[in-house]
Amino acid sequence: MLTQPELLREDMFCDEHTRPAHCDQSDSHCTCIHRLKIELHSLVELYILDLSPDVNPLNHPFHLHGYQMHVMEMGQNLTEPITIARAQTIARAQSLRRTTVTNFPPSKDTVSIPSKGYTRLRFRADNPGFWLMHCHFEWHTAVGMALVVQVGEPTDFVRAPANFPTCNKYQPDVDEEMFR
Repeated sequence: MLTQPELLREDMFCDEHTRPAHCDQSDSHCTCIHRLKIELHSLVELYILDLSPDVNPLNHPFHLHGYQMHVMEMGQNLTEPITIARAQTIARAQSLRRTTVTNFPPSKDTVSIPSKGYTRLRFRADNPGFWLMHCHFEWHTAVGMALVVQVGEPTDFVRAPANFPTCNKYQPDVDEEMFR
């Protein structure tokens, strides 16, 4: 994605509001790249929620490549599941048992999302490119607990060197003496 953005098409991407047309034309499994587009140099605040209906001891370690995130707040409700609407209410009313850090919040590249809870993160989007954000449990990443954060536009990205290997064109050097 980063080294060959000219190969990307908008119908390859999806988000919580948009699905590619080919997904609506099929009864079978449909794949797309979940992308969150962020304007370069913007101040980003993310709420990551654990929407599971049951409390369990499993917190989700979320990692964002390419950035350090400030952990601004964490909250958990042990009596009822967190929902997006409830998280928005909490954000406005600050009504859930939580920990809020206002002065010098910790900076992390991986943060725990509490069971039936949320974590509020903040970072400055000053590193252009495509960055993977995912749960560090491999199985969770495999079943979709991941997304690509696109910071800026391809014109903002650092260009790959002219001799950089590209998809479908990479031919590694082979020392034939090793195979005799």
